[in-house]
Amino acid sequence: SSAFRSAAPGDQVVLGAIFSEHVCAAVVEILCGPNLLVSETALWMPAEGPEFMLAASKELQIPVLYMRCLPLTCDVREVSASLMAELTSSFLLDVDLLDLFQVQDLLATVCEVPLDVMWFLLAKRHLEVSEVFDVCAGDWRQIYCERRISQGACTGTVSEEEADLWRNLIGSEIEVLRLADSPLVDDDIVELVAACCPSVIAVDLHDSTNVTR
Repeated sequence: SSAFRSAAPGDQVVLGAIFSEHVCAAVVEILCGPNLLVSETALWMPAEGPEFMLAASKELQIPVLYMRCLPLTCDVREVSASLMAELTSSFLLDVDLLDLFQVQDLLATVCEVPLDVMWFLLAKRHLEVSEVFDVCAGDWRQIYCERRISQGACTGTVSEEEADLWRNLIGSEIEVLRLADSPLVDDDIVELVAACCPSVIAVDLHDSTNVTR
């Protein structure tokens, strides 16, 4: 704070010379603010332009700022090879799931296509989905959540950490689950799924031979 107080109007303050990267990231997010980030037109921008902010968001690994800068640096109205390549190599794919849900909630109206691509790439990396993007375009967040729970349940063993994610984050998205043809799905797994997915309306248990109730 002393650095900011001593700076004259118009002075540049090099945050990296004063703060750690984590603090720099927090300062940039505060300067931008959630209201500016979700606005379709308003976004705090330095003189260097959106490419500079995009690079800064990558360097500091600020998911919401990175996603918000994409529409300012490339055409995101439809899926292009350049957009797919950008997100494929992005740090977003290694970000905590809670942070990604927050990005989704903040920017769903201004970054619809990049967010859909992000969930598709997460599903490809972590859940080994075989579908191409266009087959389920617009629905990849839903598919990611459904596949994550169904694949986890079919292993027969769900860690407490994963169960917490289902209960507090992913489960509310689920309406239909396929747990068929898995001998590892038992009554306990079904009860866990039911507890974590309050909106579920159908569960396919065909040939899951250890389910008795």
